[in-house]
Amino acid sequence: MKFIVGIFSQRDIFLNSRLYIILFLMNFKKLNTLIGWTVFAIATSVYLMTMESTASLWDCGEYITAAYKLEVGHPPGAPLFMVLGRLFSFFAAPDSVALWINALSAVSSSLTILFMFWSMSLLLKKLVQTQKGELGKSDGIMVLVASGVAALAYTFSDSFWFSAVEGEVYAMASLFTAVIFWAALKWDEEMNLVENHNASPNRWILIIFFMLGLAVGVHLLGILVVPAIGYLIYFNVSKKITWVWFILTGVISVFALGFIQEGIIPGSIALASSFEVSFVNSFGLPFFSGTIFFFIILISGCVFAVRYARKKQHTILYNAIMGLTVLLIGYGSFAVIVIRSNANTPLDENDPENLVTLHSYLKREQYGSNPIFFGQYWNSFRLNETLNENGQPQLTSKDGWGDLSPYYLRRFVVQEGENDVKAFIKEADAKAWMTRNKGAYTLAEKYYESNSSIRIGAEPAYAQTTIFPRMYAETPQHINGYKEWSGYDPADGAGEELGRDGMRLPTMGENLTYLFRYQVNWMYMRYLLWNFSGRQNDIQGHGDNLRGNWISGIDWVDTPHVGPSDAQPFYTSENPAHNRFFLIPFAFIILGIFFHFYRAPKDAFVLTLAFLFTGLAIVVYLNQKPLEPRERDYAYSGSFYFFAMWLAFGVYALYDFISSLDKKMLLKLSYYLGGGLLLFFLFGYGRLWITTVVIIGVMTGLAYALKQIKLTSNVSVLIISALGLLSPLLMGSQGWDDHDRSGKTSARDLAYNYLNSCKKNGILFTNGDNDTFPLWYLQEVEGKRTDVRVCNLSLMGTDWYTNQMKMKAYDSDPLPIEYREDQILMYAGNTDQVYFLPLLELSSLSNDEALLKKVIDLRLKKNKTIATQVVNYFNGKMGMMRGSFSVTQPNLQGAFDKTWSQVTSADTLDLSKNIIGKFTGINQIFQSIQQGAVKIDEGAAKELQTLFDEFEKPWMSVDLTDAMEFVRKDENFIIDRDGNHINFFPSSKFYLNVNKQNAVASQIINKGQLSQCANEIEFSFNEDQDRYLTRDEVMMMDIVANNDWKRGIYFSSNRGSSFSLALLNGGWVKQVGMAYVVSPIKTAITDFYDRNEMFRTISSVFQYGDMANPDVLTDYYARRHTTQFRANFLILAEQFYLQKNTKKAIALLDQSLQVMPLETVLDFGEVNACDPMNMLTYNQNNRSYLYADQEIRAKCSGNLNEHVQLYYLCKATKKGALLGNKLMDQYETVLNYYEKAPIELSSNIQNTEDLYAVTDAIFKMYITLEDPMVHAENSAFGKRLKKNIDRIYKKILPSMSSKLIALGNDNGEDARMGIGVYGQRFDSITGNLKAIGEHYGYLPKSVMPNAEPAPNTTLPMMQGQ
Repeated sequence: MKFIVGIFSQRDIFLNSRLYIILFLMNFKKLNTLIGWTVFAIATSVYLMTMESTASLWDCGEYITAAYKLEVGHPPGAPLFMVLGRLFSFFAAPDSVALWINALSAVSSSLTILFMFWSMSLLLKKLVQTQKGELGKSDGIMVLVASGVAALAYTFSDSFWFSAVEGEVYAMASLFTAVIFWAALKWDEEMNLVENHNASPNRWILIIFFMLGLAVGVHLLGILVVPAIGYLIYFNVSKKITWVWFILTGVISVFALGFIQEGIIPGSIALASSFEVSFVNSFGLPFFSGTIFFFIILISGCVFAVRYARKKQHTILYNAIMGLTVLLIGYGSFAVIVIRSNANTPLDENDPENLVTLHSYLKREQYGSNPIFFGQYWNSFRLNETLNENGQPQLTSKDGWGDLSPYYLRRFVVQEGENDVKAFIKEADAKAWMTRNKGAYTLAEKYYESNSSIRIGAEPAYAQTTIFPRMYAETPQHINGYKEWSGYDPADGAGEELGRDGMRLPTMGENLTYLFRYQVNWMYMRYLLWNFSGRQNDIQGHGDNLRGNWISGIDWVDTPHVGPSDAQPFYTSENPAHNRFFLIPFAFIILGIFFHFYRAPKDAFVLTLAFLFTGLAIVVYLNQKPLEPRERDYAYSGSFYFFAMWLAFGVYALYDFISSLDKKMLLKLSYYLGGGLLLFFLFGYGRLWITTVVIIGVMTGLAYALKQIKLTSNVSVLIISALGLLSPLLMGSQGWDDHDRSGKTSARDLAYNYLNSCKKNGILFTNGDNDTFPLWYLQEVEGKRTDVRVCNLSLMGTDWYTNQMKMKAYDSDPLPIEYREDQILMYAGNTDQVYFLPLLELSSLSNDEALLKKVIDLRLKKNKTIATQVVNYFNGKMGMMRGSFSVTQPNLQGAFDKTWSQVTSADTLDLSKNIIGKFTGINQIFQSIQQGAVKIDEGAAKELQTLFDEFEKPWMSVDLTDAMEFVRKDENFIIDRDGNHINFFPSSKFYLNVNKQNAVASQIINKGQLSQCANEIEFSFNEDQDRYLTRDEVMMMDIVANNDWKRGIYFSSNRGSSFSLALLNGGWVKQVGMAYVVSPIKTAITDFYDRNEMFRTISSVFQYGDMANPDVLTDYYARRHTTQFRANFLILAEQFYLQKNTKKAIALLDQSLQVMPLETVLDFGEVNACDPMNMLTYNQNNRSYLYADQEIRAKCSGNLNEHVQLYYLCKATKKGALLGNKLMDQYETVLNYYEKAPIELSSNIQNTEDLYAVTDAIFKMYITLEDPMVHAENSAFGKRLKKNIDRIYKKILPSMSSKLIALGNDNGEDARMGIGVYGQRFDSITGNLKAIGEHYGYLPKSVMPNAEPAPNTTLPMMQGQ
């Protein structure tokens, strides 16, 4: 011991002298500044080196587009981000714009790190000075080191790093959060100096308010620190803390937050909007008069209040008014939204051209709202709702329901007396309508309430409600998610009150179970631990144990929830996001929380409040539904920011322990750790906490050992600093490969490939974010393929977007939409919903024979001959049924006979009249049957219903052009029994004439294909699934009807809409690359490829980036698209194989692997039901299995196993074997998991899909090798496949089965009988694996004694499917 002390003493002389030299040259303040900027430089270097090379997926393409050309993005907008992004990219070349705006995020992030460092140094310095009275030299160094360590650790944190390297708002939102909190700490510091120095702390209050206003122009994250600032102020100004004022401070702080979020942000605009509408509509004053009046009052009020407070020397009032004033000034960035919307930019979402429409834009009304503190369950009865005789909910009235906010638009309004009739953007259109429709009309330009017809009683009220509802969404997928996460079982007798679905309501216990299991645990704690403990992989999970979980890298902690590390599937062990921090950062943070509360409880409470309001408060507020489309960790980056601050306190705590650790502190630390153990065990984190306690114990023991050695403070600083640096070094080294997006171009490539799938001047219909925003970026920013009109269907459901599509944009002509603006108008037009009504239903709802004749005439235009035949057949069938009818009252016999003659009339000279007579007559007969005047045999009644249902089908097709003209006419509507205005199509089956000359000119077909071209295309909708179409699809049909084949019509998804699906089922959709074109050449649904065009695009036109480079990241969201890229190569290669062109087929497979190698682009990992349209036709019989009279959909993941199959079919056996063996190396790791993982995990129904997918993939390859054309089952690769099949059925399945039986026995369940949890698992695993084995002939077919045939349903699933 003396020897060690001596060595350190010698070193200390040197270190001490160097330290004094540094401190002589530089005081703490200068060092704080220097180290802060050094940390900033490190963070900036990291982010600039790892930022994405171009636009990213999700909202990035839209934000970059909006920033570059100052266009209007989605609500509630980010005007300050737009302006700063424009400044950052002002001198950039178009193809470098994304890089520069990504750099804006990078610099914003590194500035966040800078202010984080300064915030922590302020807090730690205050802590030390409070404890010791002054900041010693070593103390100061340790404060700076600890702050730097924590800042660097957060630099490399998963969620923050992700946002730092892409052009999104979250990096800049974090910056404003950091600046606001730092400014509050500076105020606190100067308030403590005000008595001894000439400090001016109140300037920081004004800076805070101004930053809050600016922050709103980026994102609302920054305002969530307001409650923490409230307590910081209270603790500073109050000498004595009392419970009354403590609680009152919380109330005032939360009220202030609510006032900013609701009162200032939408509230001020709402007030201005109400002034504007009143001044124009009520007083007849000019437009903008109300807005001007509002701003005059607002500015005058602020000036007067400031002068009054200053005159009266009322400091609090002065600061409050000045703060509110500068907040409003900062909030003024939203003027950019209005200004640019008035410029009618190509991207102008929601068209917020004035403060009236800006109000709706800011309220995000299009996204709806979620209940927070009071509301319904998913199956709650609505107010005034009961179940009818069929067990279906029926609404009797809307009394007590809520109203929507009025939605005003500036329009030329046609009025009849006091009533508004129609509204138009252009005065000429309004006058033209008045000319066509004679009447006592007047015209006024005013604010038109577009939703007046539907807004009263449009907000459902509920008869069954609960406090704090968490499970409220009514869509089937969300309901299934609620049940799974909450453990809801309607048959368990947990409650007696039934809901509108006939099942019991969830209990509060289930409600809270969902809150803690899904919203808190899965959607928050999992993300927090990603950042400070480790991450399993980058695959989005939905609650299973194989994807998206947190890990630590310590088997004892990880095995119970993800399995042992040596059994992880390759898509985890080889995943770049497989990060392990071994709980070291987390342990420092947990220690830091204790130390902060022990030494400075007030400041610790402030930091805790900031942590909670940016974390769990968001969880409560968002009230997230299950099955989110993407991971949402970025939403909690503020919470992780404040959580990471405690890492600095943890590092400093070890230094403090060396001099100050005593029994009292140890006792309190043990209480803290023990209490945490109880809490964490309660929520299922017991092992994590125990391991964290052990790590803290080791670190504390090290500090105690250093204390015993009695090292000088400088050496202690070095040792603790080195220990602290483990966190950022570990996080940076582990996280680099999955955050380094340099060279990544997947989003831009996707957009390029979509656009270049389209011919010149094409129209491309897209569906979501990732097939739209990158395309906007490529067109708007880089100027690529601006001749193609991208039309997003989700936005096409709005009037403003539809009107924008009617305008020319760059090189793209307007879309041929012939609906008038007043018809398109949401709620007030006639296109919100257009119904499909069978003639029987139409005739029963409307007595307007003229309208019915229009519909029938449209159908008879082409089908008169077949309709005549159907009428004659119908009359014959009715004649055979005459004896089944009887009249109960003799005096009604004559009327019945007359009606019967009308229904069975054979006079087809006026065919329309004959058919109308049949439908009006049968409705009279049905009415008589309901009234008891006529009786009919039960069998005959069903036959009659079927006869009329089928009567119209053979002759129902209508010319699409005529149909859309019919729908566009205002007079073609009916009023249903509830008084609703119903617009409808004249049929659900359509044909469209083909203009072959235009089809050739638009390059949809070439001259050589004219002989194959149909004269017309015919398609139909499924009325059972599509009772109506919404505006987006109505507009699509109008575009196609009016296009006359002048422009190619393309879909990003051939099944993304009912319209595209109807065309696909008709055989009129062909794949031409990434897009699908409407083609006049009919094909089978399994052969929908334009081979030559698709070969040209995917092999020589498309761009795939540098995915073959192992240093370029292809992450999970990019792999969602590479799966489709590979499928394109595969299915096209098979088409050439079927044409005996194996050379071309092999070349395509080779290119697929060349641009997307297995080693760099993972293939397996996310399991889905096999998609028959993206798999080999060779495997069409393998898309499902028949087992125990159930049809089970096969499970698949990736498609490289089918590449292997096709290689072998093409006689490229070496290539097939080479790829196959690489795949088997990966598949065997999946099988290892089911051998080694605890049975509680491996048998979980959510986890077994991977086993089924691997088993199916191996079988598919093996049966190909068994194919007589291949005959390679005895090859080395064939033997390997057979060995693994045997392994599954002779080792894995028996082992898992026996373990489940044992577990069942231990829990009083007979698993072999399917009883209980383990019985369900046993049935699922054995049933699914036997189904696969029997299907491929490995197992003999099961004999099911006395089995009743299952009902004919579409692909029913066994448990687990």
